Amino acid sequence: MEASHKALGGTWQALGRSPSDELLQLTFAVKQRGLQELHATLMRVSDPVSPEYGMHLSNDEVQALTAPDPLHVELVMDFLRQHGVQAQAVTPNSDFITALVSVETAEKLLHTEYVQHSHPEMPESPPVSRALGGYSLPAEVAAIVDFVAPTVHLPPVRQLPKKLPFSNQTDPDAMGFNTPKNLRKLYNVASAEGVAAGNKQAVTAFLDQKFSSASLKAFWRMYCGGIHCGKGDPKLVGDETTGRAGIEAMLDIETITGLAGNVESEFWGFSGRAAGQNEPFMKWLVQMSNTADADVPKIFSSSYGEDESAWSLEAAQRLNVEFQKAGVRGITLLFAAGDEGANCKAGAFAPEWPSSSPY
Repeated sequence: MEASHKALGGTWQALGRSPSDELLQLTFAVKQRGLQELHATLMRVSDPVSPEYGMHLSNDEVQALTAPDPLHVELVMDFLRQHGVQAQAVTPNSDFITALVSVETAEKLLHTEYVQHSHPEMPESPPVSRALGGYSLPAEVAAIVDFVAPTVHLPPVRQLPKKLPFSNQTDPDAMGFNTPKNLRKLYNVASAEGVAAGNKQAVTAFLDQKFSSASLKAFWRMYCGGIHCGKGDPKLVGDETTGRAGIEAMLDIETITGLAGNVESEFWGFSGRAAGQNEPFMKWLVQMSNTADADVPKIFSSSYGEDESAWSLEAAQRLNVEFQKAGVRGITLLFAAGDEGANCKAGAFAPEWPSSSPY
């Protein structure tokens, strides 16, 4: 019998059990400590009327504040070792642990079944394996883990943008399109450029969205006449950055470099969905935790969003903590609010996420 799971943009279709030898990169989010102090500190350093405004914590301080109980980390590692699984802590304080395992092993670890799913709006994308029926862990492990991924969360569906009537004779600036010049006028930026040493901004890319230097430079030639766009080639960070240019990813890097002149830009791209299936969103958060204060961009812009209900409450709460950990370091996170406002499902509003996160 064919099953379905409602997700942003349409219906995912179950294709059948995932191959037992398919590889999954499981991520165990170990419960953290110091969360009340983290939130209180974030509020103090973020409020302009606070005497501690702008007194951000270092990454080392954040990692120490939120570090899990070492006994809990060892308990998760021991649980995996008992199943013959080699795992590693991938953050400085070991709050995320990953293990590359087969579907067969994952099903034993989590007492679940993985099923491959496809989406009619992404016919060329490989199927994704998820355990939408839920999973379970031994009580002593479940008590110290926020969530395990990939399990019950399906990736958001990207819809191709509609093409507008456009020709070589069209003047996009005069027509009011969102060109760099029009955006600078709209936001009252004018000809202002970045001058602060160490200024850095970044965009994130997930779900097969890749960067093309040639495409970016072509955009600059077409739309940046008389203004300074970007500051040289963006630095590439992550395990999947270059290849066939992604429409969404290129729109992001073109817009941010077009709006902010003389500011170093970075493109953070992450693989995920198939071939060692994982949650690429988690890989971005892990990378941010592993990047030194002197190197991490102070602004991340992400054209990423889906229905809030796509994530479990436990996962959403943990991700809120990860956002707070960035904020208390002085890092600003911007997320897509969605093209249509709040979605509507079964007569009820469905907020967009992560843009609906207060952090």
